Amino acid sequence: MNRLQDKLSRKRVGFIWPLIVVCYALLMGRLVYLQTAAASSLQMRASQDRKQETVLAAARGRILDRNGKELAFNMDECTVILHPALIKDKVRAAGILARNVGISQAQVLKMLRSDRRYIKLDEPVSVESAAKLRQDILAAGPRAKINGVETHVSSRRVYPLGSVCSKLVGMVNSRGVGTAGVEQYANGILAGKPGALWGDFDRNGRPIPTRMRRTVPAEPGRDIVLTIDSRIQYAAQKALSAQVEKFKARSGTCVVLDPKTGEILALAEAPTFNPDKLKQGDVDKMTSPSMIHLFEPGSTMKLLTAAAALRNGLQNVTATCTGRIPAGSKVIACPCAVRRHGGGPVTIARMLQYSCNTESSTLARRLGATKLYDELKFFGIFDQMEVPGLGRTIGGMAPDPHKYDWPFLRLANVSFGQGVATTRMNLACAYGAIANGGTLLRPQLIRQVQSASGSTEKTFAVRPIRRIVTQAQSATLLHYLENTVEEGTGKNARIEGYLVGGKTGSAQIPKMGGGGFEPGAYCSSFIGIAPLDDPRLTILVSLEKPHGSTHGATVAAPVFHEVAAKALWYVGKVASPKTAGAAASGRVSSVKFGGSATRQG
Repeated sequence: MNRLQDKLSRKRVGFIWPLIVVCYALLMGRLVYLQTAAASSLQMRASQDRKQETVLAAARGRILDRNGKELAFNMDECTVILHPALIKDKVRAAGILARNVGISQAQVLKMLRSDRRYIKLDEPVSVESAAKLRQDILAAGPRAKINGVETHVSSRRVYPLGSVCSKLVGMVNSRGVGTAGVEQYANGILAGKPGALWGDFDRNGRPIPTRMRRTVPAEPGRDIVLTIDSRIQYAAQKALSAQVEKFKARSGTCVVLDPKTGEILALAEAPTFNPDKLKQGDVDKMTSPSMIHLFEPGSTMKLLTAAAALRNGLQNVTATCTGRIPAGSKVIACPCAVRRHGGGPVTIARMLQYSCNTESSTLARRLGATKLYDELKFFGIFDQMEVPGLGRTIGGMAPDPHKYDWPFLRLANVSFGQGVATTRMNLACAYGAIANGGTLLRPQLIRQVQSASGSTEKTFAVRPIRRIVTQAQSATLLHYLENTVEEGTGKNARIEGYLVGGKTGSAQIPKMGGGGFEPGAYCSSFIGIAPLDDPRLTILVSLEKPHGSTHGATVAAPVFHEVAAKALWYVGKVASPKTAGAAASGRVSSVKFGGSATRQG
């Protein structure tokens, strides 16, 4: 029996042994094949598995004001992540962290003793603080076993002026793409071009330093220099916001232009938003009413009616104001102050000085509907003006009398700014043209584009559109505006030491969808020019739906006064008591406007 079992065992061994040898031979052959013939292809596949492409983000360019002050820039900061299980000496670690992250040691210690796998600190720390944190951890030595502290560098957009310049500058989203204002309009310039990194990475996604890799560096975004003066912008925002709050107005706008260049020195709007601290509903505040919201300008339109009259030889047309203007079956009221100041014939000068509807409607009747419409169109209030950095304004609106007959009621209303709509930016530009001697300019917001190194790549020049009045007509109109401020409805705009001119306005607000006006709802405005002997500022102020008063002289002119007084100092115009006294007494003579001189009585 034992012999039989031994014989069977020898037979099994004799059968299995050759099989094992064959298997080893096949295995060795496979190994030889993999290490020789297939080596290069396997090596390539392994390298491809390890190689990855990582996008290198480009540094976003800055947005600067005309004086180089930063309005938007990127700031690097670090997020701190804690892994409590990897930190053995928790008390010592808590002390180190507390010194560098701005949290009390007790709070940090409570975090480190929790059961959480990792903890991300809510508040990021500066790059300098993160570097100091790492140095303190290394100084603690390996025995402390503080291995569970990570710092990750990231970049965020910072807006130093907060809500003061937010509607102009705009903001970026979580991906760093501009979503409003200059950030959106010039995103391609500011964003730069991302780079890429090709190399071998470990399983945690970190590059292996010893492996060869190829890098295409990112191209940083370029800086944009705006025409804005942040000092004037701050003054405008502060004065406007205070007045909106005082009169419980729905909204307010203040546009400050340099009439000689068309540059926007400030554009303040209320309500506004803070891009660093967004709240629910802020998205609705990101659009710019001065660009895309039409409004009926009211009596500020009378300056353009006066300009049209001068251009068509009607400078001597006068009217007698009775306070009532028959217009078919209706009567237009004229609550001007002419009758309280001696009555008599109303000239163009007195029309502006006391805001007389009777004289403006008389001029409109003499001009005719088609001529008045064409003149207003020539003055640019119906244009879609391109403003690099903000986009295009909405074109103004009024029924075209070439296609639709205007009854006298509409003709009269248009002459004093009702039944016609334009944007605040377009109207400010028309006033700017009268201030600079007669040339309508396109508004400018971007002054320069600079490389990351600070060299100028592009400069935006003055962009004239057309001449709308002669220098002599401009001088006459500025004299009329001076009288309006010195002796008429615009007295609240006077600035001691400067020659100032302007026009008040108040217009009913139409109902949404048409069909008359909102009861008791007005847009109160004032547009002023300063100083008249060398115009450097054109300032439009408007408030929608103020409560307590609807007069532009009361609601809007004080904002002009406060903004202009500060802005004149910022642009280098020093007050002159002698000039102010002469202006108040009406004895200014030979004052130059736009290169010409006019005798003022």
